[in-house]
Amino acid sequence: MKILEVRFKWTNSREEYERKARPGAHMRAGVSGLRWKIYAYDDEGSMATGIYLFEDIESLNSYLGPFKAGAQPEGVEDIEFKVWDVQEALSRITRAPI
Repeated sequence: MKILEVRFKWTNSREEYERKARPGAHMRAGVSGLRWKIYAYDDEGSMATGIYLFEDIESLNSYLGPFKAGAQPEGVEDIEFKVWDVQEALSRITRAPI
């Protein structure tokens, strides 16, 4: 399993982010190989983060390809992508939903 972390600065209001992100959340619910995504937002820094759990690197790369190739959406600045290996044995001890 792989974790994808996507982090960016949001230049509009939190309410606007949530309004614009809602259609994408429905789309992501059907992405092949994506088990779940957690949305997080830091009001103080106007930062948004998505933490995704993918079944494998192929699914992650398939999902990520168009995002890395395209321009940043309106309201998004300084987007960062980070891929992590899931440490399954340790994560199961702490009841991670994997």
